Amino acid sequence: MRARLSSALIGTTLSLLALPLLAMPPATSAPPAPPASHPRAGDSCQDPKGVAVDSDGHTLHCNPAGSGHALLWQLQP
Repeated sequence: MRARLSSALIGTTLSLLALPLLAMPPATSAPPAPPASHPRAGDSCQDPKGVAVDSDGHTLHCNPAGSGHALLWQLQP
């Protein structure tokens, strides 16, 4: 009986010691996502009130294209 109690106590102790190891994040993680690319004039956009800056620092507005259905990034006048 004493051997069973001793082995049960050891098993419980080992289980409790392993709990912090289970909660730790993995040592390797995915690299951070690259920064989003800047839109260019003529690229499609989704928000009709959207404003962005291209890679050259020009301000772009999301405006309807000539037909009025598609939205495209256009340089600020």
